[in-house]
Amino acid sequence: MIFLLSLSLAVSPPPERVRVMTFNVENLFDTAHDEGKDDYAYLPAAQKGAREHRARCEALPKGYQREECLDLDWSEKALELKLRRVAEAVKQADPDLLVLQEVENSRVLEMLRGRLSGGYGPGLLVEGKDKRGIDQAMLSRLPVEGRPVLHSPELSGGRGILEARFRLPDGKILTVFGVHLPAPYQPREERVRVLEWLNAHSRSLCVAAGDFNITKAEDASYRVSERHIDKSWVQSQGLGCGSCRGTSHHRVEGWSFLDRILVSKDLASGGAWVVDRASIRVADGARGQKEEDGTPARFDARFGAGVSDHFPMVLDLVRRPGP
Repeated sequence: MIFLLSLSLAVSPPPERVRVMTFNVENLFDTAHDEGKDDYAYLPAAQKGAREHRARCEALPKGYQREECLDLDWSEKALELKLRRVAEAVKQADPDLLVLQEVENSRVLEMLRGRLSGGYGPGLLVEGKDKRGIDQAMLSRLPVEGRPVLHSPELSGGRGILEARFRLPDGKILTVFGVHLPAPYQPREERVRVLEWLNAHSRSLCVAAGDFNITKAEDASYRVSERHIDKSWVQSQGLGCGSCRGTSHHRVEGWSFLDRILVSKDLASGGAWVVDRASIRVADGARGQKEEDGTPARFDARFGAGVSDHFPMVLDLVRRPGP
């Protein structure tokens, strides 16, 4: 007599996972002028022939910004291609929570949402005081708790700090800060003020994501990240992404992690939700994202090339098994 023994192996359910991406989409403007904003470069060529417009552009310093103001044809066709390329870059990682920088307004944010798949809720954007009109924004598949808030509009060149709260799959609340610090050519103290604000407002389940604009050279010379991001935060590129070169490239300074995701200490080491360190990466594999040398390719409306001068940073939060 032969007995067949069936062994039942207990299989653990897959962990609950929330993917976070931060992406500076570089000048995501619609094709209409927003009153009070310096968005004149991002208009269709048909609206740029007036003497008043040309005088405004010619008052700018010589360089690409003046040329774009005068000659860039930011047509509906150009905008559609830009949206499609940004959407492709986002889809490669398929984030549950997307933190964006350089979004002009809610209209163009909703245009982007319409080109993504997978149940993102209405976009979150609070208009700031940036003179060009570029704002932080968020798209999420997670339920939103309350209303988004723009803190300290005087910080970050008028862009402020966007806060939103989201309900995780187990019911806990994740606080997310979207940031876009002043550019590297602006005084270092302006970036430090934003970092100090984040230090004062960190929480146990908290993420701060965005374009920190702290170059590798600035960190080497002045240790800005080391000295001004306190121990309540852990930086994404310090937890993982060991082979990553950076998210932005400058012809002189080389690679830098301008784009970062800071996670609260509990998310880095303990608690019900933790960062999957192996998930931390730079998302640079979508069509048009790279130049031939592997650096980020700016979007060029004339030739229909490129996406953004930044690569996105991505990480996963995973719920640890528990009772």
